[in-house]
Order: sequence, then C-alpha cells, then structure tokens
Amino acid sequence: MSSPHTDNPVSHPREGGFSIIEMLAVVFIIGMMAAVAVPNALAYMRNYQIQAAGQMVASELQTARTQAIKRNVNFGVVFVAVNQDTFRFVYEDVPGTFTRTAIDTAVTTEGGAGPIRRLPNGVQFEVATGTTSRGVRFNRFGAMCDPATNTTVCPDLPGGFPTGGPFFAMNAAQGGTIRLRQPASNLTRSVTISPGGRINVQP
Repeated sequence: MSSPHTDNPVSHPREGGFSIIEMLAVVFIIGMMAAVAVPNALAYMRNYQIQAAGQMVASELQTARTQAIKRNVNFGVVFVAVNQDTFRFVYEDVPGTFTRTAIDTAVTTEGGAGPIRRLPNGVQFEVATGTTSRGVRFNRFGAMCDPATNTTVCPDLPGGFPTGGPFFAMNAAQGGTIRLRQPASNLTRSVTISPGGRINVQP
C-alpha cells in the first residue's frame, strides 16, 4: 500500500520578487513621472526666485524710506544699485553735522550705510533706457526723487554714483521703476516707486 503522499506531486510555493518585465515597467513609469515633474519643479523655483527678488528690493526701498522719515534727514537716504545684482541704502547726512558725503565715503563711515544685499541667484537688475539713474532718494517726508537730475529739489550725489548701470527708469511725474530680469527663464518683475514714495511690486 502506497503512502498517501507519494501519489501527489510535491507543490512548492512561488518565490517572491518581480520579473524583469515588471521592473522595466516600474522604471519606465518613474522615468515618465520625472520627465513631467522636473521641468515643473524648475519652473516653480525660477518663478519663486524672481518673486523673492521683487520682494527683497521692495523691502529695502521701504527700509530706506522709513529711515529717511525716522531720522528726519536733511539730505535723504538713497537706495543704490551697487552693481547688476547687489544693492544697499546709504545715508547722505554725515552723522552729527549738516553736511553731505559721497556714497563711497558714506559706506565706510559707521552708520553711513545699510548692508549690501544680493539678488537671488540668476536674477539681475535690468539696464533701463530713457531717463535713468543708479539710485532713488527718499527725503524726510518719504517722497522720492532722482538724485541724478542735479536740480535744486533733488541735487546730485557728491562724488556721483558708483560706476556701471544705470538700472532704474525715472520719470519726474510718474516716479521710478526698477525692473528685474531672470535671463535663464526671461521672467521679469517691476518695482515701482510713486513720486510720493509708495512702493509696489508688479509682474
């Protein structure tokens, strides 16, 4: 009499794992998802950078304006584009006196200038055309003017601006515009300053 176990073949459970076809399918799906997601992520990052640049410039302009009002300055506080991707504000008043100083002198004087700020990587000040300037001045009332015009109301800066630029478009009636550009994406943002000193960021 045969054993009951010898009449039936021995069954082995199927080993776990994926076949090569299944693995290739997964890799293909991941590749397709990456192909869609990576460009979207890059576009998001670039858009974020240009928006952040606009907010940075607007914030520093507002700081310069606030300092001009707070300190009740005689000669104003100037927002200056140091070069195509850095900026700062500078006090024209020499502390404790009723005289003015050149920007190059002010930045080496204690309390004569704010820290240098740098635009997000890949974002630059766009060189302006028409009536242009390297900076924007705010007076003790918070109003703006173009210190490159050399008028009685808005005299030019002692020693002038640093070389390079100019980056800001100026209009005596409409105010100033600082345009930012990201060459890699061609995205832009504009920061406008009204004659009264109101600051806005626009696409």
